[in-house]
Amino acid sequence: MIRVGHSTRRWLIMGLAGALTLSGCDSNERVPPTDGPGDNPVTAGLRVDEAGIAAIPREGALDVTVLLRRAGAGQATGRVAVTLERLGEAVAVAEGDAPFTTDGDTARVQVPLTLADGLDLSDPSGLANYVIRYRVAWDGAPLWGRRSLFAAVKLAEAQLLSSDTFQVDVPAFVRLMTRDPQTGEALGDLPVTVGLARGEGDAAELVPLFEGRTDAFGQLSASLTAGEALVGGGELVVRVETPTGAQEMRAQVAVQRATKVLITTDKPLYQPGQTIHLRALALRRPNLGPDAGATVVWEIFDGKDNKVERVESRSDDFGVSSVDFKLASEVNMGRYRVVATVGETVTEKTVTVERYALPKFDLDVDLDRAVYFAGDRLVGTVRARYFFGQPVAGGTVSLSASTLDAGETVFANLQGATNDEGLYQFELQIPSYLVGQPLEQGGGLINLALEITDTAGQSRTASQIVRVARGPLEIAVVPESGSYVPGVAQKLLLRTV
Repeated sequence: MIRVGHSTRRWLIMGLAGALTLSGCDSNERVPPTDGPGDNPVTAGLRVDEAGIAAIPREGALDVTVLLRRAGAGQATGRVAVTLERLGEAVAVAEGDAPFTTDGDTARVQVPLTLADGLDLSDPSGLANYVIRYRVAWDGAPLWGRRSLFAAVKLAEAQLLSSDTFQVDVPAFVRLMTRDPQTGEALGDLPVTVGLARGEGDAAELVPLFEGRTDAFGQLSASLTAGEALVGGGELVVRVETPTGAQEMRAQVAVQRATKVLITTDKPLYQPGQTIHLRALALRRPNLGPDAGATVVWEIFDGKDNKVERVESRSDDFGVSSVDFKLASEVNMGRYRVVATVGETVTEKTVTVERYALPKFDLDVDLDRAVYFAGDRLVGTVRARYFFGQPVAGGTVSLSASTLDAGETVFANLQGATNDEGLYQFELQIPSYLVGQPLEQGGGLINLALEITDTAGQSRTASQIVRVARGPLEIAVVPESGSYVPGVAQKLLLRTV
């Protein structure tokens, strides 16, 4: 089945041709039309209302209604002969006649015509290729004339509002509106079928999706849902049974499988020879349920954008798919691209492949207070310890302190060495004036940058931000709605530090 989404959305507005008309009586009598020049729709006592000539194409037949208007008194009787000719040709492809009698002002004469074998008038675009000729023989002077078949068939109008892209298993709607273009009245209770045509020529297959009828306002809303089997391109076919016969609207559409894919790796940085563990989570839009059983195509490109791997996998019941990629010992370094493709959804992630050395020891900075004031003395201790537990004894220490405002302004530099326990104690004077930061309630910030190098030449850096308060008490007031609203009672959240 099919659905029309929301996503990104383009509307299709299309015209539907259908005829509004009348049916009539049959007669085997036939009078050939005049061969006289020009048209003569008016004579004393009687005239043909050419604008009122109507035609209804049917299978193998054409019903024509000729509207006569009586101008004089008394009864008028006669016959109306009608032929159908191709434009530019004098040969009739259909003909018929019918008697009439009128005592009043108006007479509607219905003339049925039998079409020649093989003649099909179901396509409204071809109606302009034919002309209706009529001749009225009665007690007075004869009348004759011609009328385009396209003008005689009173066309119905319809608008179809639909997306050109459908998502699998996502319900959506198409809306149809029909009316009579002559009167503007809605065409209600018309049978409507909606389907998706796939394939071309004789191999085309129409998959039915919806059946219904227009309402009293000439409108119809159809809920469509496209299944997995309909993924791909096709033609949306809307068929409306009008009083003149079935008419169709067609539009190219695409049925897509909308999937959201997230790629994750076990770490962002790898060395040659290591294994990259990849995982993809596939979720189906719009409800974001797991896309179970989906085929995931993995492609990996090295630092020079050469494709070095392509592998396929399937997602499990939770929409998860995982693969491993082993890096060679000698590879192109740089940023590797990992591309996962699920259906028409392509997701990409980058990782870095380069040689690196892991840090050999850890650093910690302990301060005597969490918050300081301008002009205070800051006292701290640096702790350096190898990961296997031994202290970093005799390590060279370099420490710089700077204020943070528009940039960094260094106000102190310290040099020293760690003792046998891997400790280094320091003191520094905070400046008496610092630029206040709006996010710190007018307070300032200090950055402590530290570097330690052990006796083996291995270095490690670290940094720590220190808050400098504006005063001994900080108060923050936040309204519950996020902003103050005049004249409205509201709660205020108060925080003190």
